[in-house]
Amino acid sequence: MEADQIKQDDQNILVLTDFGSCARHAADHAILLGEALNANIVLFNSYFMPNSAYDNQSSESHNVLIGKSKANLEKEANRMRMLIESHQAKYKPMVTAFHNEGTLGDNAQSIAHEKTLLMVIMGGQSNNCLLAEEITHLIDRVKLPIVIVPEPD
Repeated sequence: MEADQIKQDDQNILVLTDFGSCARHAADHAILLGEALNANIVLFNSYFMPNSAYDNQSSESHNVLIGKSKANLEKEANRMRMLIESHQAKYKPMVTAFHNEGTLGDNAQSIAHEKTLLMVIMGGQSNNCLLAEEITHLIDRVKLPIVIVPEPD
């Protein structure tokens, strides 16, 4: 699904995912918040192709990366939809999923300019320097509450 399928006046929670266990844990929390706040879920995966990949690999490799992102994103969106249906909440959030190349911060900023977002939710892993850099960039770009859900016990 594409981002423009989300109505501008809907309230949304942006859930950033890398498809790992921390991201799934964060998505589960986003569902509970969406039910409580009457907000829909925008599930997003940002993938990044290093410049060297364009030099050393064919466009087929790029297409494989995009295909994997899309397949994993749809799998996670379907998992979330099934979880929502199993809940007895009055409000059942709609889950929309999409992906794009680039940094989390730049992509989240673009989404925030186009959609009504209440907050951003993502999973956090301890001792992850790359994550710290991404979070700093995200904070600089997106002027919304950012919830970082820690690793499950």
